[in-house]
Amino acid sequence: MGPRQSADKRKNNVVSGPKPPRAEFVVIEADGKSLLTLSKPIYERLMRFLSARDIAHLALACKLANNKLWKSEIDCFDVQFPLSNLLANFSKGYWKLTGMNVKLLDGEVLVLPSDAAAGTLKKLRVKCQLINLNGLTDCKELQALIVTWCRGLVDISGIQSCVNLRSASLIGCAFTDVSPFSRCDMLHTLDLSNSEELRNLDGLGSCKSLRSLRLHNCGGLVDVSGLSSSTSLTNLNLSGCMNLENISPLSTISSLQILNLSNNLVLTDLSRLIVLPVLVNLDVSSNRELKEVNVLAECPALEVLNISCCFRVTDWSELSRCSTLRTLSTGGLVAPEGRVSLSYSTAYSTKA
Repeated sequence: MGPRQSADKRKNNVVSGPKPPRAEFVVIEADGKSLLTLSKPIYERLMRFLSARDIAHLALACKLANNKLWKSEIDCFDVQFPLSNLLANFSKGYWKLTGMNVKLLDGEVLVLPSDAAAGTLKKLRVKCQLINLNGLTDCKELQALIVTWCRGLVDISGIQSCVNLRSASLIGCAFTDVSPFSRCDMLHTLDLSNSEELRNLDGLGSCKSLRSLRLHNCGGLVDVSGLSSSTSLTNLNLSGCMNLENISPLSTISSLQILNLSNNLVLTDLSRLIVLPVLVNLDVSSNRELKEVNVLAECPALEVLNISCCFRVTDWSELSRCSTLRTLSTGGLVAPEGRVSLSYSTAYSTKA
């Protein structure tokens, strides 16, 4: 047999051999529209720990996320349906989950992903009726947490496991104890607005990295002594904390630069603020009982001051002695000469 004949025979053997099997796919549809196409091996693997209903919901999430779920790393997985089973079993080590949005129906319980996934979770947004944050126990790498309008959330002790937490917003919740944040040494931004049951801030002074704290409309807050040992706090918003009368503990926060005490019903004494060495922006507008503001002339670094709508204030002439003051807002106040100030942002200069 010649060389050419041998080559032809080998060629024929290759051609005539068995063909490789074609890949099989499973198409998941909803309302006649294709949501997700999975290879059969992946579909079968998922079926081992998810129900068909969960996979259908997963397909919808993938559609919303432009089918990026099957990449090795997920930037943000958005769940907007009651899927406790899915969340409990999601990612058996197949994916690296870094972000999740969770919106559950009333009565659902937050069950975060298995240990393999929770260990990589860095961003979490929750909007549902939670009562605690115990599901955060394994989220050691969590850096950003947003929990909004969970009126039943009374226990946040689970947050102390999030030792790498940088930013947290727990808005419109019902917890009364914020001491679990004291374990979050890297926390620099915290928003607890509309937490109406909050009475004190015990423990927050231990957050040595905390720079910005927002407590807008915490109407039940009456004690801020928990902040007295703060060393890094520069921006504090207490607007709408209408029952906060004693602000003397703030006098020890030497790092404070921006302070908002607007919309208060009982505050009368600002004298303890004059010892703050770098306070540059102060808002005490709409304080119903406030009468005396001339004492603020002693503030060594004050540049911007808003006393608008403090209708009991009748004299602010001494503020001219504050050499650093550049902007004074006096909208709605009656000046000593009987003229009503209509300006809410008046340029104010102490230079001759």
